[in-house]
Amino acid sequence: MKTPQELLATLTGEETAETAVIIYKEAGSYASAYKDVQQTALACAQADLTAGGETRRRTTFGNCGWTKPKSRDLDKDAWQQAVRENPELAAVEHAVTQAQHLLEQAQSPYTRPRQPRFYIR
Repeated sequence: MKTPQELLATLTGEETAETAVIIYKEAGSYASAYKDVQQTALACAQADLTAGGETRRRTTFGNCGWTKPKSRDLDKDAWQQAVRENPELAAVEHAVTQAQHLLEQAQSPYTRPRQPRFYIR
């Protein structure tokens, strides 16, 4: 595994598209490997806290624990069931869907293509 400095040195030494693609993909593979390490570390810390009956812990290097979300997510299955059972909710959902469609139609003449984005695959 090369250091970021080594990758940059290789890139700035040659500065060709071929070298850039190679360096880009190599850096991406390192990032993916580190993401796996991070996920394993999260699972390890979670298991340790769960085993100890803790909800959070402060360490010398940082903290870990569970968040306390204040926002709520829609339970889509429960919502769909409620819409099937309650005509008023179904009417509200239909009105919003129809309004969204009308808004998209009205905005259509004012849309423009997105700017091209450079990529490496």
